[in-house]
Amino acid sequence: MKKSTVRFERLRSVLEGIGFQATREHLGWRFEHAASGAELIFRRYRPTDFVYAIDLFKVQSHLDWRGLMTPEAFESSLTKTPA
Repeated sequence: MKKSTVRFERLRSVLEGIGFQATREHLGWRFEHAASGAELIFRRYRPTDFVYAIDLFKVQSHLDWRGLMTPEAFESSLTKTPA
């Protein structure tokens, strides 16, 4: 699988910034957004691991479908320097 240039810690920061709660589970990560009912599941990425491109595509699609973030805003949020 092709990896992106986005580290998991950045993706996690973006998701938590829009209200997702992260839980580390035995086989991976679960992110839940209570207000929308959205749920995202990932393998056990370490903070500095690069995220697979397919995972970013799935997140972008899901956020857009749920009305939480447009694809353009998602792309932009991944490249912004964290505060």
